[in-house]
Amino acid sequence: MKKIFVAAHYNLNNGDRAVLEATIQKINEICPDASITVSAFEPNTLIDDRFTTVGWPIKQDIISRKLFSLLTKLNKVHIIKFLQPFIIDKSYLNFLKRADVVLISGGHHLTDILGDYTFYTLAVNFLLPIYNKKKIYLLPQSIGPIDVNNKEIKNVMSYILDNSNHIAYRDNSSKKIIDKLSNNANKEYVPDIVFSLKNDKLTKEAKTVGIALYCNYSGIKKEELMPKVIENLITTIKHLLRKGYNVKIIPMEIKNSASDDRVVANQIINEIGNETYGKTLCIEEPATSNIVDIVKLFSSKDFIIAYKTHSVVFSLINHVPVIAVAYHPKSIEFMESVDLLEYAIEDSKADSEKLEKIINSIEKNHEEIVRKEEIGVNQNLEIIQNYLVNLLEDKK
Repeated sequence: MKKIFVAAHYNLNNGDRAVLEATIQKINEICPDASITVSAFEPNTLIDDRFTTVGWPIKQDIISRKLFSLLTKLNKVHIIKFLQPFIIDKSYLNFLKRADVVLISGGHHLTDILGDYTFYTLAVNFLLPIYNKKKIYLLPQSIGPIDVNNKEIKNVMSYILDNSNHIAYRDNSSKKIIDKLSNNANKEYVPDIVFSLKNDKLTKEAKTVGIALYCNYSGIKKEELMPKVIENLITTIKHLLRKGYNVKIIPMEIKNSASDDRVVANQIINEIGNETYGKTLCIEEPATSNIVDIVKLFSSKDFIIAYKTHSVVFSLINHVPVIAVAYHPKSIEFMESVDLLEYAIEDSKADSEKLEKIINSIEKNHEEIVRKEEIGVNQNLEIIQNYLVNLLEDKK
């Protein structure tokens, strides 16, 4: 029985949960007798009889956390290699040591730097399998773009890339950073694993548009760009309501905090008020928190306006036309991969006038768009299938 350890899963947003679900589905399909362990950021919220769940590596007692914090400040996280019995969670370490192969499933990808401490907290998930001489494979969402000047952090990333058995990248930005940080990386292009997600579909709703909302911008983008994005979205929603569409907002980040997309969704609904022309404007959430049920919501719409990368993929795998409003080039590349580049636009350029023109094009070319989605998704599926078969059968 093959023992597979899925590391670094960040299970607090819909996109990352979809990555895990697609990964587990493919493992069970290719290696039905595999024993799977998943290391999740919040393990108590992830209960699934298909696998065992453990937390991320660092023990949660005060001494361990303070020691780890000190090591990150000193850029000496490599010392953890010698402190594993004292600072690493015992259950995590036991499952890791038993594993035949380690898959880094993705989440906040390693090079998406939100601060030194955040980087090192995630990097330990990559480093420990290497320190324990495990076969380690980085799945497509594990590596992404970077903007950091810390030499020590770059050295850690280079070490991880050079010592991983194989690296899959899903977009050109990721490839560029791999090439910049490593001369020896064994890498190849593989589409986002979520393209392989299997899900049932709902019955089509009468003339309904879905808005896959993502508002978790940070820094100057949050201060300057997000208000413009929301203003143009409100104008676009009013346009859709006037045209006789029902509009349902699907929050992509649900955190019970100020960064919860439901907060902004309610602000949008309150701003529009009674100007709904007799149509429905509401937040839509599934009956359960199961990611497959969330993805189903996309299947019932005429088309989707997607403000989050994985909501673009959710639309494509359901063969539903989508406008990809891209906060990052990867959304545009995903649309290009299925020959629908003209339906993608950078968020900074997505004013209501441009969005309305794309909506008109979707209405005119709906059947052709669906046909292209079917062809493109099937091509991506074939690449993912071949990649994972070779990986799980130790041909990589």
